[in-house]
Amino acid sequence: MHITLVAYGLLISFAHPSRITYFMRFFLLIVILFSCLASNSQESSLNVNPLTNPSIIWDQDVRGDGSIHKEIRPYDYQLYPRNQYDRGYVRFQGRLNGGSKFSLLVSKITFDGDSSLFAFYSIVPISGKFNISNTLEAGLFEYSFHYSFDDNYWIPLARKVVCGDAYLVSGQSNAITVELDSNEVNSLMTDFGPETDYGRYSRTFGDIWKCHGPWRQSKVTGAGKPISFTVGAWALALQYKISKEYGMPTCFINGAIPGSSISDHLPPHSGPDFYHDSMANNSHFFRHLNTRVYEAGLDNNIRGIFWWQGDGGQDGQTAGEYHNRFEKMYGYWKSYFPDFRQLFMIQVHSITGVDGEHVSFTSEDQRKMPEWHERCSVMASNGIGLHRYDTAYALLHFRSEAYVELARRLLPQVANVNYNYSGEYTEAPEIAYAYRNKNTITLYFQEELSKELSDSVLSIVNLIRFDVPEVQIADPRIEGKSFIFSISDTNIQTVSYLGAIPGNDPDLKCYLRNNEGIAALTFHEVQVYTTPYSSPEASAQNNIKVCPNPADEIFKFQFEGTESVEYELFTTNLYLLFKGVTHSGDQIDCRNVPSGTYFYRISSVNDKRKYYCGKLLIVHSP
Repeated sequence: MHITLVAYGLLISFAHPSRITYFMRFFLLIVILFSCLASNSQESSLNVNPLTNPSIIWDQDVRGDGSIHKEIRPYDYQLYPRNQYDRGYVRFQGRLNGGSKFSLLVSKITFDGDSSLFAFYSIVPISGKFNISNTLEAGLFEYSFHYSFDDNYWIPLARKVVCGDAYLVSGQSNAITVELDSNEVNSLMTDFGPETDYGRYSRTFGDIWKCHGPWRQSKVTGAGKPISFTVGAWALALQYKISKEYGMPTCFINGAIPGSSISDHLPPHSGPDFYHDSMANNSHFFRHLNTRVYEAGLDNNIRGIFWWQGDGGQDGQTAGEYHNRFEKMYGYWKSYFPDFRQLFMIQVHSITGVDGEHVSFTSEDQRKMPEWHERCSVMASNGIGLHRYDTAYALLHFRSEAYVELARRLLPQVANVNYNYSGEYTEAPEIAYAYRNKNTITLYFQEELSKELSDSVLSIVNLIRFDVPEVQIADPRIEGKSFIFSISDTNIQTVSYLGAIPGNDPDLKCYLRNNEGIAALTFHEVQVYTTPYSSPEASAQNNIKVCPNPADEIFKFQFEGTESVEYELFTTNLYLLFKGVTHSGDQIDCRNVPSGTYFYRISSVNDKRKYYCGKLLIVHSP
């Protein structure tokens, strides 16, 4: 089909709709798309000799430290990051080598497979140079690009291009999951891979053994197989779930390396930050990941970073060691990917054996990350599912079903940050404080605990540790947000939960869980208080009051600001009487509460880590 006729028809149809019927407009669209498809079979026979046929010399986009050069055009399977208006920005820039006219056609394929013309350009370049920009709509769409010279053949430029969000994955072997057997790989690819309705929108760039691209659809590979374009089992499932639940294509670039430490992922003391040519080895993970991200053009568009590292005691041999090293890692991310919205930390799971103490140090530092970094959340990996027993790493690695469960847990955290998810969901239960009243210990969590979904309380108490040896535990029970039990020695000062699993069973059912089945975050050497404990942030305000105190029929909280807070009223054994949400000065009815001494706890609705505890005396008039 002669391009002049097609372009003229299109111009008439869009500029003068009264001169042509809708049927004719549809017919012209079919003709031009058909001509594009037909050109695919003719492309191989095209003579690209510039003396007889024109060609394109694409301009180069220089990135990183100047060592990365990429043609300014789209590539097959590329993901363009969306902006705040849910649009991606595409550029075509270069010059013609021969010829006088350059035409560009962009087609859009919907989720249901319907194809339509998205954009059309036909220009006469000045001095042979052209510079075209176009925006893509973010969502479950794929875009194809074709170009033509002087009304000649339509030549494919890029296909299956999407617009969406970019994420990084890094850490150790459980982040890259390279020990899957063939049945697991087949199951994962069948459920979440590129042949599925939603998996076809998942993208990645390069792999952990090559510093350069190209773009590809995400996949997983099995043990002993090449790992090009694999993103890991839970990342593949998470990409699928984001696409299905929130209609957004994603690119996950996985830079995790089995057995690596934090130091392995930090910038080297000397040398370039990027690879200048193909990578001879994988000794500098920092340069490798940087090169992939910058070559993909995503350095200023990383929405989130997933970090799962620490199994077997890596970087956590002593208290605080993991945190000190991680500070450098976090600083590297802020420097090179400054616009990431959230770090999704996955807490190391408990293991058996001599490394249990080291894991305790690591997991405790990971639990506290949100206190040190604003853009950070932590998810538990305890209790996600069965470990592997077909390799030498049975204590560390999981079956594929467990990784899919981790993706389920992570999805609400990701959606809350990036997809305006406003529904109710629960985080991994985190210890708020430990409280002792005589010989009764109450571990009070920030999330509700589930009696039905938690494992046996007798198994759970076997994993409780104190700073005093041989303390006996009795009468364990779950009540609301509390795990309560009696102890034989009241001289204890600290309590730990799930440092190391006793025996040799890494799948011992020993987890406190919330109503979503998510296991509680582990903690190490948490101070045991004899009165309810307020967080430092809330205590420092010194502007929270309860009055009247003693109260008779009503009481109210007074504090600065208009923000609402959540309040809870407990007995001295921390049994929850009632809770609610209040503003400063609102009256709270206590006429049905018996006279006595009570503890109250108020916390920020938006940040459960900020809470204040105090004592309230209720005395009813005779």
